[in-house]
Amino acid sequence: MMKIVYVVYHDLNKEARSMEMLKCLETIGKVHLVSYVTPDNSDDVDVNLVDKKSPIALFLFLKLAKKVLLRVSPDIIVLHDSDCSVLLPFIKKKLPNSTLVYDSSELYIRGDFSNNRKLFGNDGFLIWVKQKITKFRSKYEKKYLKYADLVFAANVERANIMKDYFELSETPSIFDNIHRIDDCYDEKVCTEKYAQFFENDSFNILFAGGISEERKTFDYIKAFSRVDKNVKLNIVGSASSVALKQYKCLIKELDIEDKVQYWGFVTRAELRYLMQKSHASVVIFDMDSYNTMYCESGKCYESLFEGTPILASENPPLKRLCEKNMIGVSDNNYDEGILRLMENYSDYVESVTEYVRSIDYDGRINRLAQQIKSKVK
Repeated sequence: MMKIVYVVYHDLNKEARSMEMLKCLETIGKVHLVSYVTPDNSDDVDVNLVDKKSPIALFLFLKLAKKVLLRVSPDIIVLHDSDCSVLLPFIKKKLPNSTLVYDSSELYIRGDFSNNRKLFGNDGFLIWVKQKITKFRSKYEKKYLKYADLVFAANVERANIMKDYFELSETPSIFDNIHRIDDCYDEKVCTEKYAQFFENDSFNILFAGGISEERKTFDYIKAFSRVDKNVKLNIVGSASSVALKQYKCLIKELDIEDKVQYWGFVTRAELRYLMQKSHASVVIFDMDSYNTMYCESGKCYESLFEGTPILASENPPLKRLCEKNMIGVSDNNYDEGILRLMENYSDYVESVTEYVRSIDYDGRINRLAQQIKSKVK
Protein backbone atom coordinates (compact mmCIF):
# COMPACT_ATOMS: atom_id res chain seq x y z
CA MET A 1 0.00 0.00 0.00
CA MET A 2 1.31 3.44 -0.92
CA LYS A 3 2.06 5.97 1.80
CA ILE A 4 0.58 9.45 1.39
CA VAL A 5 1.07 12.67 3.36
CA TYR A 6 -1.63 15.30 2.91
CA VAL A 7 -0.74 18.76 4.25
CA VAL A 8 -3.58 21.28 4.51
CA TYR A 9 -3.86 24.33 6.76
CA HIS A 10 -7.61 24.74 7.22
CA ASP A 11 -10.66 22.95 8.59
CA LEU A 12 -11.39 20.18 6.11
CA ASN A 13 -14.93 19.83 7.49
CA LYS A 14 -15.71 23.29 6.10
CA GLU A 15 -13.99 22.86 2.73
CA ALA A 16 -15.65 20.43 0.32
CA ARG A 17 -12.69 20.51 -2.07
CA SER A 18 -10.23 19.34 0.59
CA MET A 19 -12.59 16.64 1.84
CA GLU A 20 -12.92 15.35 -1.71
CA MET A 21 -9.14 15.26 -2.05
CA LEU A 22 -8.90 13.32 1.23
CA LYS A 23 -11.54 10.88 0.04
CA CYS A 24 -9.62 10.44 -3.21
CA LEU A 25 -6.29 9.83 -1.44
CA GLU A 26 -7.84 7.19 0.81
CA THR A 27 -8.62 5.14 -2.32
CA ILE A 28 -4.93 5.24 -3.28
CA GLY A 29 -3.14 4.38 -0.03
CA LYS A 30 -2.61 5.04 3.67
CA VAL A 31 -3.10 8.75 4.38
CA HIS A 32 -1.17 10.72 7.00
CA LEU A 33 -2.86 14.10 7.46
CA VAL A 34 -1.20 17.25 8.80
CA SER A 35 -3.77 19.92 9.72
CA TYR A 36 -5.39 21.56 12.75
CA VAL A 37 -8.83 19.88 12.86
CA THR A 38 -9.69 16.19 12.71
CA PRO A 39 -11.90 15.61 9.66
CA ASP A 40 -15.17 13.74 10.00
CA ASN A 41 -15.24 10.04 9.08
CA SER A 42 -11.45 9.74 9.13
CA ASP A 43 -10.94 6.62 11.26
CA ASP A 44 -8.45 5.17 8.78
CA VAL A 45 -6.40 8.37 8.54
CA ASP A 46 -3.30 9.06 10.66
CA VAL A 47 -4.19 12.56 11.87
CA ASN A 48 -1.43 14.94 13.04
CA LEU A 49 -2.67 18.26 14.45
CA VAL A 50 -1.38 21.60 15.67
CA ASP A 51 -3.20 23.99 18.01
CA LYS A 52 -4.78 26.64 15.78
CA LYS A 53 -5.20 28.95 18.78
CA SER A 54 -1.45 29.39 19.15
CA PRO A 55 -0.11 32.76 17.91
CA ILE A 56 2.56 30.82 16.02
CA ALA A 57 0.19 28.14 14.71
CA LEU A 58 1.35 28.37 11.10
CA PHE A 59 5.00 28.01 12.14
CA LEU A 60 4.16 24.99 14.30
CA PHE A 61 2.11 23.54 11.45
CA LEU A 62 5.03 23.73 9.02
CA LYS A 63 7.39 22.28 11.62
CA LEU A 64 5.01 19.37 12.23
CA ALA A 65 4.61 18.80 8.50
CA LYS A 66 8.39 18.43 8.07
CA LYS A 67 8.52 15.99 10.98
CA VAL A 68 5.72 13.82 9.56
CA LEU A 69 7.19 13.92 6.05
CA LEU A 70 10.56 12.66 7.26
CA ARG A 71 8.96 10.01 9.50
CA VAL A 72 6.66 8.61 6.83
CA SER A 73 8.92 9.04 3.77
CA PRO A 74 5.81 8.97 1.57
CA ASP A 75 5.27 7.81 -1.99
CA ILE A 76 2.93 10.76 -2.57
CA ILE A 77 2.86 14.21 -0.97
CA VAL A 78 -0.13 16.51 -1.47
CA LEU A 79 0.18 20.17 -0.50
CA HIS A 80 -2.83 22.49 -0.41
CA ASP A 81 -2.38 26.15 -1.43
CA SER A 82 0.32 28.66 -0.61
CA ASP A 83 0.10 28.00 3.15
CA CYS A 84 2.24 24.97 2.34
CA SER A 85 4.44 26.52 -0.36
CA VAL A 86 7.30 27.03 2.12
CA LEU A 87 7.62 23.23 2.17
CA LEU A 88 8.34 22.96 -1.56
CA PRO A 89 12.16 23.43 -1.41
CA PHE A 90 12.36 21.23 1.71
CA ILE A 91 10.59 18.38 -0.09
CA LYS A 92 12.70 18.81 -3.22
CA LYS A 93 15.89 18.47 -1.15
CA LYS A 94 14.92 15.88 1.48
CA LEU A 95 12.38 13.71 -0.38
CA PRO A 96 13.29 13.86 -4.09
CA ASN A 97 11.81 10.42 -4.79
CA SER A 98 8.33 11.32 -3.51
CA THR A 99 5.69 12.33 -6.03
CA LEU A 100 4.73 15.91 -5.21
CA VAL A 101 1.15 17.06 -5.90
CA TYR A 102 0.11 20.68 -5.39
CA ASP A 103 -3.58 21.57 -5.15
CA SER A 104 -4.18 25.26 -5.84
CA SER A 105 -7.64 26.46 -4.86
CA GLU A 106 -6.48 30.09 -4.63
CA LEU A 107 -4.50 32.27 -7.03
CA TYR A 108 -2.47 35.18 -5.69
CA ILE A 109 -0.09 36.65 -8.25
CA ARG A 110 1.22 39.95 -9.61
CA GLY A 111 -0.73 43.05 -8.66
CA ASP A 112 -2.92 41.29 -6.10
CA PHE A 113 -1.23 43.11 -3.20
CA SER A 114 -1.21 46.66 -4.55
CA ASN A 115 -4.95 47.44 -4.35
CA ASN A 116 -5.61 49.17 -1.05
CA ARG A 117 -9.27 50.09 -1.57
CA LYS A 118 -10.52 47.42 0.84
CA LEU A 119 -8.09 48.44 3.58
CA PHE A 120 -10.31 51.36 4.52
CA GLY A 121 -13.44 49.28 5.10
CA ASN A 122 -14.73 47.68 8.29
CA ASP A 123 -12.37 44.72 7.92
CA GLY A 124 -9.39 46.80 6.79
CA PHE A 125 -6.79 45.75 9.36
CA LEU A 126 -7.60 42.05 9.07
CA ILE A 127 -7.39 42.26 5.29
CA TRP A 128 -4.02 44.05 5.55
CA VAL A 129 -2.60 41.28 7.76
CA LYS A 130 -3.90 38.59 5.42
CA GLN A 131 -2.33 40.37 2.45
CA LYS A 132 1.09 40.51 4.13
CA ILE A 133 1.06 36.82 5.04
CA THR A 134 -0.22 35.79 1.63
CA LYS A 135 2.42 37.87 -0.12
CA PHE A 136 5.18 36.09 1.79
CA ARG A 137 3.79 32.63 1.00
CA SER A 138 3.23 33.50 -2.63
CA LYS A 139 6.91 34.34 -3.11
CA TYR A 140 7.75 30.73 -2.29
CA GLU A 141 4.97 29.51 -4.55
CA LYS A 142 6.30 31.60 -7.44
CA LYS A 143 9.87 30.37 -7.02
CA TYR A 144 9.35 26.69 -6.23
CA LEU A 145 6.02 25.53 -7.69
CA LYS A 146 7.85 24.25 -10.77
CA TYR A 147 9.20 21.43 -8.56
CA ALA A 148 5.75 19.84 -8.29
CA ASP A 149 5.10 16.74 -10.39
CA LEU A 150 1.39 17.50 -10.70
CA VAL A 151 -0.43 20.80 -10.17
CA PHE A 152 -4.21 21.14 -9.90
CA ALA A 153 -6.11 24.35 -10.68
CA ALA A 154 -9.80 25.01 -10.03
CA ASN A 155 -10.74 25.93 -13.61
CA VAL A 156 -9.32 26.32 -17.10
CA GLU A 157 -8.82 30.08 -16.79
CA ARG A 158 -6.66 29.66 -13.70
CA ALA A 159 -4.76 26.76 -15.23
CA ASN A 160 -3.70 28.83 -18.25
CA ILE A 161 -2.63 31.78 -16.08
CA MET A 162 -0.66 29.53 -13.73
CA LYS A 163 1.26 27.82 -16.53
CA ASP A 164 2.62 31.17 -17.73
CA TYR A 165 3.12 32.91 -14.40
CA PHE A 166 4.78 30.00 -12.58
CA GLU A 167 6.70 28.93 -15.70
CA LEU A 168 5.39 25.37 -15.49
CA SER A 169 6.38 22.76 -18.06
CA GLU A 170 2.76 21.56 -18.28
CA THR A 171 -0.61 23.26 -17.96
CA PRO A 172 -2.12 22.37 -14.55
CA SER A 173 -4.79 19.69 -14.52
CA ILE A 174 -8.33 20.72 -13.57
CA PHE A 175 -9.77 19.70 -10.22
CA ASP A 176 -13.02 21.65 -10.33
CA ASN A 177 -15.21 22.96 -7.53
CA ILE A 178 -18.30 21.02 -8.55
CA HIS A 179 -19.70 20.40 -5.08
CA ARG A 180 -23.08 19.09 -4.00
CA ILE A 181 -24.73 19.31 -0.58
CA ASP A 182 -25.81 15.83 0.49
CA ASP A 183 -26.69 16.78 4.08
CA CYS A 184 -30.29 15.99 5.01
CA TYR A 185 -32.37 18.70 6.67
CA ASP A 186 -35.27 18.36 9.09
CA GLU A 187 -38.33 19.34 7.05
CA LYS A 188 -40.41 20.25 10.09
CA VAL A 189 -37.70 22.39 11.70
CA CYS A 190 -36.89 24.23 8.47
CA THR A 191 -40.55 24.82 7.66
CA GLU A 192 -41.22 26.33 11.09
CA LYS A 193 -38.14 28.52 10.85
CA TYR A 194 -38.27 29.74 7.25
CA ALA A 195 -41.63 28.99 5.61
CA GLN A 196 -43.27 32.32 6.48
CA PHE A 197 -40.71 34.13 4.36
CA PHE A 198 -41.65 32.03 1.32
CA GLU A 199 -45.45 32.13 1.72
CA ASN A 200 -46.36 34.81 -0.82
CA ASP A 201 -45.74 34.95 -4.57
CA SER A 202 -42.46 36.85 -4.32
CA PHE A 203 -39.33 36.01 -6.32
CA ASN A 204 -36.94 34.79 -3.63
CA ILE A 205 -33.19 35.36 -3.94
CA LEU A 206 -30.57 33.73 -1.70
CA PHE A 207 -27.28 35.48 -0.84
CA ALA A 208 -25.02 33.01 1.00
CA GLY A 209 -21.94 35.20 1.38
CA GLY A 210 -22.75 36.67 4.77
CA ILE A 211 -22.54 40.41 5.40
CA SER A 212 -19.23 41.97 4.44
CA GLU A 213 -17.86 44.71 2.23
CA GLU A 214 -15.34 42.19 0.91
CA ARG A 215 -18.20 39.89 -0.17
CA LYS A 216 -20.00 42.84 -1.83
CA THR A 217 -23.12 42.38 0.29
CA PHE A 218 -23.86 46.09 0.55
CA ASP A 219 -23.41 46.64 -3.19
CA TYR A 220 -25.87 43.85 -3.86
CA ILE A 221 -28.44 45.14 -1.38
CA LYS A 222 -28.33 48.58 -3.02
CA ALA A 223 -28.86 47.06 -6.46
CA PHE A 224 -31.61 44.80 -5.13
CA SER A 225 -33.46 47.83 -3.75
CA ARG A 226 -33.76 49.23 -7.29
CA VAL A 227 -35.74 46.23 -8.56
CA ASP A 228 -39.34 47.41 -8.77
CA LYS A 229 -40.81 43.92 -8.54
CA ASN A 230 -42.14 41.60 -5.86
CA VAL A 231 -38.73 40.27 -4.82
CA LYS A 232 -37.23 39.20 -1.51
CA LEU A 233 -33.65 38.66 -0.43
CA ASN A 234 -32.49 36.07 2.12
CA ILE A 235 -28.94 36.52 3.45
CA VAL A 236 -27.06 33.78 5.31
CA GLY A 237 -23.49 33.56 6.57
CA SER A 238 -21.27 35.30 9.08
CA ALA A 239 -21.20 39.01 9.90
CA SER A 240 -19.11 41.13 12.25
CA SER A 241 -20.92 43.40 14.71
CA VAL A 242 -19.81 46.44 12.71
CA ALA A 243 -21.01 44.97 9.41
CA LEU A 244 -24.32 43.93 10.96
CA LYS A 245 -24.91 47.45 12.24
CA GLN A 246 -24.12 48.86 8.81
CA TYR A 247 -26.52 46.36 7.23
CA LYS A 248 -29.39 47.38 9.52
CA CYS A 249 -28.82 51.06 8.81
CA LEU A 250 -28.69 50.42 5.07
CA ILE A 251 -31.93 48.46 4.73
CA LYS A 252 -33.68 51.05 6.90
CA GLU A 253 -32.31 53.88 4.78
CA LEU A 254 -33.42 52.11 1.59
CA ASP A 255 -36.82 51.29 3.15
CA ILE A 256 -36.57 47.58 2.31
CA GLU A 257 -36.71 46.08 5.81
CA ASP A 258 -39.73 44.00 4.79
CA LYS A 259 -37.93 42.62 1.70
CA VAL A 260 -34.56 41.59 3.17
CA GLN A 261 -33.96 39.00 5.89
CA TYR A 262 -30.64 38.06 7.52
CA TRP A 263 -30.62 34.57 9.04
CA GLY A 264 -27.05 34.44 10.35
CA PHE A 265 -24.92 31.35 10.02
CA VAL A 266 -26.82 28.23 8.92
CA THR A 267 -25.82 24.59 8.61
CA ARG A 268 -25.16 23.09 5.19
CA ALA A 269 -28.37 21.12 5.56
CA GLU A 270 -30.40 24.30 6.10
CA LEU A 271 -28.52 26.01 3.28
CA ARG A 272 -29.69 23.20 1.03
CA TYR A 273 -33.29 23.80 2.13
CA LEU A 274 -32.99 27.52 1.39
CA MET A 275 -31.50 26.83 -2.04
CA GLN A 276 -34.40 24.53 -2.87
CA LYS A 277 -36.95 27.12 -1.78
CA SER A 278 -35.27 30.06 -3.54
CA HIS A 279 -35.73 31.07 -7.16
CA ALA A 280 -32.09 32.12 -7.53
CA SER A 281 -28.77 32.08 -5.67
CA VAL A 282 -26.27 34.93 -5.81
CA VAL A 283 -22.63 34.16 -6.68
CA ILE A 284 -20.63 37.36 -6.99
CA PHE A 285 -16.98 38.27 -6.52
CA ASP A 286 -14.87 41.38 -6.71
CA MET A 287 -12.61 41.74 -9.74
CA ASP A 288 -9.68 43.55 -8.14
CA SER A 289 -7.40 40.50 -7.84
CA TYR A 290 -6.64 37.39 -9.86
CA ASN A 291 -7.94 35.24 -7.02
CA THR A 292 -11.41 36.78 -7.02
CA MET A 293 -11.63 37.59 -10.73
CA TYR A 294 -11.07 33.96 -11.69
CA CYS A 295 -13.08 32.41 -8.86
CA GLU A 296 -15.65 29.74 -9.68
CA SER A 297 -17.15 29.01 -6.29
CA GLY A 298 -18.53 25.63 -5.35
CA LYS A 299 -21.62 27.45 -4.07
CA CYS A 300 -22.84 28.02 -7.60
CA TYR A 301 -22.79 24.26 -8.22
CA GLU A 302 -24.42 23.54 -4.86
CA SER A 303 -27.27 25.76 -6.00
CA LEU A 304 -27.49 24.17 -9.45
CA PHE A 305 -27.72 20.67 -7.95
CA GLU A 306 -30.84 21.88 -6.11
CA GLY A 307 -32.35 23.05 -9.42
CA THR A 308 -31.82 26.74 -8.67
CA PRO A 309 -30.36 29.14 -11.29
CA ILE A 310 -27.62 31.57 -10.29
CA LEU A 311 -27.23 35.34 -10.41
CA ALA A 312 -23.52 35.87 -11.03
CA SER A 313 -21.04 38.67 -11.49
CA GLU A 314 -19.11 38.92 -14.75
CA ASN A 315 -15.98 37.11 -13.56
CA PRO A 316 -14.70 35.09 -16.57
CA PRO A 317 -15.35 31.55 -15.21
CA LEU A 318 -18.86 32.47 -14.04
CA LYS A 319 -19.64 34.29 -17.27
CA ARG A 320 -18.46 31.26 -19.29
CA LEU A 321 -20.54 28.91 -17.17
CA CYS A 322 -23.70 31.01 -17.50
CA GLU A 323 -23.45 31.84 -21.20
CA LYS A 324 -22.38 28.37 -22.34
CA ASN A 325 -25.03 26.49 -20.37
CA MET A 326 -27.73 29.13 -19.73
CA ILE A 327 -27.87 28.17 -16.06
CA GLY A 328 -28.12 31.75 -14.84
CA VAL A 329 -27.33 35.38 -15.61
CA SER A 330 -23.85 36.92 -15.42
CA ASP A 331 -24.20 40.70 -15.08
CA ASN A 332 -22.32 43.23 -12.95
CA ASN A 333 -25.45 45.40 -13.00
CA TYR A 334 -27.06 43.21 -10.38
CA ASP A 335 -30.54 44.72 -10.60
CA GLU A 336 -30.62 44.22 -14.38
CA GLY A 337 -29.43 40.65 -13.89
CA ILE A 338 -32.37 39.94 -11.59
CA LEU A 339 -34.83 41.29 -14.16
CA ARG A 340 -33.25 39.28 -16.99
CA LEU A 341 -33.50 36.08 -14.98
CA MET A 342 -37.11 36.75 -14.01
CA GLU A 343 -38.08 37.47 -17.61
CA ASN A 344 -37.13 34.00 -18.89
CA TYR A 345 -37.09 32.11 -15.62
CA SER A 346 -38.65 28.83 -16.78
CA ASP A 347 -36.06 28.53 -19.57
CA TYR A 348 -33.22 28.94 -17.08
CA VAL A 349 -34.70 26.31 -14.75
CA GLU A 350 -34.96 23.86 -17.64
CA SER A 351 -31.34 24.53 -18.63
CA VAL A 352 -30.19 23.95 -15.05
CA THR A 353 -31.90 20.55 -15.03
CA GLU A 354 -30.22 19.56 -18.31
CA TYR A 355 -26.81 20.80 -17.17
CA VAL A 356 -26.91 18.91 -13.87
CA ARG A 357 -27.86 15.72 -15.71
CA SER A 358 -24.72 16.09 -17.84
CA ILE A 359 -22.36 16.13 -14.83
CA ASP A 360 -20.67 12.83 -13.93
CA TYR A 361 -20.44 13.76 -10.27
CA ASP A 362 -19.67 10.31 -8.88
CA GLY A 363 -16.87 9.76 -11.40
CA ARG A 364 -14.90 12.86 -10.36
CA ILE A 365 -13.05 11.25 -7.44
CA ASN A 366 -12.02 8.23 -9.50
CA ARG A 367 -10.70 10.46 -12.30
CA LEU A 368 -8.77 12.53 -9.75
CA ALA A 369 -7.20 9.38 -8.29
CA GLN A 370 -6.17 8.16 -11.74
CA GLN A 371 -4.47 11.47 -12.50
CA ILE A 372 -2.47 11.31 -9.27
CA LYS A 373 -1.49 7.64 -9.69
CA SER A 374 -0.30 8.29 -13.24
CA LYS A 375 2.42 10.60 -11.86
CA VAL A 376 3.78 8.24 -9.19
CA LYS A 377 7.53 7.76 -9.66
